Amino acid sequence: MFDITPYQNYIEIDLPIPYITRKKETIMLYPVFTKDANKFVPSYDILRIDKNKIGDVNIIQSSYLQFLLQVVLYDDLFGGADGVKAPHTIFYWKFIRILELCFQLDNISEQFLIKINDKGKFVLFIKDILIDYKDFNNIIQLIMYQNVYGYEDDTDMNPDIKEAIDEYYALVNKGKETVTLERKISIVTAHTGILKKELLLMTYYSFMSLFEAVVDEIDYVVNKNIEANGGKFKQPIEHFVYRDKKSKYSNAFGKKESLEKGFKKI
Repeated sequence: MFDITPYQNYIEIDLPIPYITRKKETIMLYPVFTKDANKFVPSYDILRIDKNKIGDVNIIQSSYLQFLLQVVLYDDLFGGADGVKAPHTIFYWKFIRILELCFQLDNISEQFLIKINDKGKFVLFIKDILIDYKDFNNIIQLIMYQNVYGYEDDTDMNPDIKEAIDEYYALVNKGKETVTLERKISIVTAHTGILKKELLLMTYYSFMSLFEAVVDEIDYVVNKNIEANGGKFKQPIEHFVYRDKKSKYSNAFGKKESLEKGFKKI
């Protein structure tokens, strides 16, 4: 699993992350702002495709970068079998949006380049800095940790366990209304007094941290009022500030021991 510890301070105080590549070059990863959340959120799944589900041995054994460029985006980048480029797919635009937002590229045609190295493998050049497949794996994790509040690396989780967790949360959220960015902004503004224009200039990570804090406080106050009026709960009401540390998967697994079994030994 990726060790986020050296980068945690950058994330918590909204600073760009200086990532040092395997060639000892530094490239900056910038946090996404709330104003760009509706571009980022629908796009970051391009970094999270489970290629092992495809069932092709060559794809399973390939790096994610190789898979992304050779399988998912090949026709977009190089044209079909006849060499003619069709209109770009949604996958292409998702990938471009991620690059533009997270590396702050203002001229994608000049700042982003794909080459094939002497081993026949795809490599990226972003702002003239070489990004190989291992760098790309690390950058994916940094983008997720930097911009998705509550993200946990499940790269090494057993596929069957991962599928079971996805099914669990699909059932839990079935029938629930999706809370839009506009609605989240309204809720935070109503409970904090922070204006919409100020929230839009926050990093999306910090905005979501604030939104979750507001929701936790509301839940706590409501539940304590219910308890004060004779309501009963199976578990003690957890304080919205001083909470037990637990994984987002804890509800699906129940116990920490079960969660640990879901991860492969590295």
